[in-house]
Amino acid sequence: MSFAPINQKNNVQKVASPGTSQQSFQKRTVPLDSPGSQRDVLMPSNQNNLNIGLQNRLEVIESHLNRVCNQHDALMPLLSLLETVPKINNNEQAMKQMQKKISDLETKLEKLEQNCNSKNNPHVFVQIDRNFKNTSQLITQMKSEMKDIQTQLQNNTKQNSSQLREESQNLVRSVEVRIDKNKKDIQNLLAEFKNSISLSIKRQEDFQHTFKGSGEPNEHFERNLQDKVDGYIDTIQKQYDRDINNLYREIGMLRSELEQFYDKGRKAYIFNKINEFPPNLDHEEKKIAIANIEQSVFFEDIERFDIENQERLVYELDCLEDKVIIIFLIKDQLALIYVFISFQIYFTKICVELSLQMKIIFKIQIAQLSYLTMNGKNQSEIKQEVTFLEDRFFSLKNQIHGTKKKYLVDVRKIEDRLEKLMIMKDQQLEKTGYQMNKMDNLVQESIQEIDHYPERIKQLNDSINTNVELLQARQKEIDEKLNLLKMIRN
Repeated sequence: MSFAPINQKNNVQKVASPGTSQQSFQKRTVPLDSPGSQRDVLMPSNQNNLNIGLQNRLEVIESHLNRVCNQHDALMPLLSLLETVPKINNNEQAMKQMQKKISDLETKLEKLEQNCNSKNNPHVFVQIDRNFKNTSQLITQMKSEMKDIQTQLQNNTKQNSSQLREESQNLVRSVEVRIDKNKKDIQNLLAEFKNSISLSIKRQEDFQHTFKGSGEPNEHFERNLQDKVDGYIDTIQKQYDRDINNLYREIGMLRSELEQFYDKGRKAYIFNKINEFPPNLDHEEKKIAIANIEQSVFFEDIERFDIENQERLVYELDCLEDKVIIIFLIKDQLALIYVFISFQIYFTKICVELSLQMKIIFKIQIAQLSYLTMNGKNQSEIKQEVTFLEDRFFSLKNQIHGTKKKYLVDVRKIEDRLEKLMIMKDQQLEKTGYQMNKMDNLVQESIQEIDHYPERIKQLNDSINTNVELLQARQKEIDEKLNLLKMIRN
């Protein structure tokens, strides 16, 4: 933070620098060995001018302080963390410049005190001592105000952190609400589907009861009933597909919001760590500490992805294997049902003595048994299901292959960053003469963590290799079962 120059042209006296004030002060003073030196050492007019000059300097300093206060009050309280860090650095530079000016002023005052002879100029020394005390009080006041400014900046940073934490909590709550809503929607759809199936079965039983009671033959009854059931199932399937697509869309939105939430959390964590740095760190020490924090966050992201991705792929492979087993069971039931239906049709053909009503009842029972046992799945639907499972399995194989590539890229990034950290660590050790006790505690901890990174990379590689081998083994088992189902599709 720098002060703008003040152009005072009208009715304002220019403020003299310490050097010019000293020269004018020496011009106004009268040597002791001159005539009349014992009468007056300093003329009253010169003292008044000196007091006026000091008063003007005080007013200028106060105006500068007022300007600093006004500029600080004008700052926006809700700056983002990315904008807060450079402003804090600028404030630190301004504080260093101000401290340098204060030290220069103190040096000049000390030189002025040394140049004054207390024996020859007692009154001048008393005046200078008084001015020095006043200036020291001003310096103390300026330091206290600087501390207040620094405290206010820290409070602003804490407010931004609390605001970010509140936003993340709101985002988590909104995600949970959406997930609950999707769960309720799915439960409602399942309930509606069950009710519709129950209603369809009840209507079928009513139709059968009505047909039995009337005793009149109806050649188109079975075909109309099958068409109605197929049409209703197709409608439910289309609605189910639309709901699944909407659900995937919602999942994608939630995933992107979750990534944004993780990104904000990472940035907030890094900036909070940076704000906790000691003020006595130099530029190189800050660089190695920040690089170590970023490397640690990158490690945590990869480890979290490894765990979550492994759980997701294993779960999807388990679901796919369960569906394959169900197809096997349906295939066996289908063979038995075909044998039973063939026997019933043959029995109705040879028993010509039976009435037409009995034959129709046999056909209705056979159709109902086939529908209930197969759960509405005929041979073509089974082939479609097998094709869908093969496509899904192909997608999972691509995901496993892509996971291996992502692991290779991420591990390579970690190794490259580790090489840079090692170079920075060696430079820091050479700077301090390989003496750790001369470093700050934060830098010592960073160097110790850097030394443990190779072992951590080895553990991460072992975990990744184990997970990939497990996924490939499960992939091979499911591939063998799907090859057995190809005969159904063909």
